[in-house]
Amino acid sequence: MEFTHSRAACKLGYKLEKSTRSRKEGRKIIIDKFSVRGNLKTNYRELGRILKNLGFELVEARKIDAEILTKSKILIIPCKDLARYLPSEVTAIKEYLLSGGNLLVLSHAGGDLRLSSNVYQITSQFGILTRSDNVTDDTKNLGDPELVEISKINQEHPITKNIFKIAYVHGCSLIIRKRSGTTILARTNPTSTPPDTPIIVATTFGQGRVVFSGSYEMFSNKWINSAENKKLFLNIIKWLAGDLELEEKNQPISMEAEVAPESYIETQIVQDKKAVEIPEKVSVVPREEETELLRKILRKLEGLESFKAILSRSLEPLKETIDEIKIVIKQVNKVSKDIESMTRNFTQLHRDVKNMLKSFEARETEFLEALKDDTIAITNILEKINLLERLLLKITEK
Repeated sequence: MEFTHSRAACKLGYKLEKSTRSRKEGRKIIIDKFSVRGNLKTNYRELGRILKNLGFELVEARKIDAEILTKSKILIIPCKDLARYLPSEVTAIKEYLLSGGNLLVLSHAGGDLRLSSNVYQITSQFGILTRSDNVTDDTKNLGDPELVEISKINQEHPITKNIFKIAYVHGCSLIIRKRSGTTILARTNPTSTPPDTPIIVATTFGQGRVVFSGSYEMFSNKWINSAENKKLFLNIIKWLAGDLELEEKNQPISMEAEVAPESYIETQIVQDKKAVEIPEKVSVVPREEETELLRKILRKLEGLESFKAILSRSLEPLKETIDEIKIVIKQVNKVSKDIESMTRNFTQLHRDVKNMLKSFEARETEFLEALKDDTIAITNILEKINLLERLLLKITEK
């Protein structure tokens, strides 16, 4: 598939190419945060800790554009779910890879079709698509057929060299277009369903490197320390960052990328009724009535998906407003508690004052009673003095 550059795309490519040197010197990893299953605060905490220990700065982004990609070493898409990249985001990621950016894509059982995402619009450019399946193995597993123990691993690539066993958790298989620079790192076991099928792939696109795994859960908190998953993740990041170079350019034929079966591509489109970008060199010629039906379905789906993307973006300011309202509510609740505490203090003070007044009133009554008794006593004394004065007066007169 030829990639045509518009004038805007060329300008974007020039900006990204100009920043290649600073990106190589930087240690920043951009992680898509908008509608994804892998979250650094929940099921990807261990993954985030590993990246920080490697000296990377982690930046979560809800929107991908050239500005945020410019100085980043690696972009990670941790399983896009129920959301589609805008055309501008797809273009930005493609140009980022062409000018030397690096990409890690993680998916899930059912692939893009079941996840209702359009990551395939990016990955189909370098010949990788997800199958709408769930890899299982009734023989080699970790207690559940969907927790597959994979041992068919490419020992010739630096990412997987000396790795002999990984836990592949709730993942899908991949369709790979045969092209130079593409290497299958791991396949399903002969006992798996589907058997001997690619599940982890490394490739190049322009000056950039790409690693694609059909399982995002294999690097989650619960499973990253199972088998040799952690070692695999470390090697992936080091290879994408250029810290782990290829030891051999010529990969063995047994692990070489393969062409997807034409019948499978046709079946996927018809059964799942989703838009799939057909890679180069994979020709599909359905019947005329099926072709017309597919065109109608694709037109309707494109309209619905575009509306969903626009709606998701329009809800972003509302989510931010809700977050701000939550903060204000917390502050109001705190002030309310302070007022309640002050009210309780004022009530207690009022009671104390009231008790003091009652005490003063009681003492006043006692004082008045005592004063009354003293007044009577004084009156009696005065009467006796008057009586004495009259007696003295009579005595004097005689």
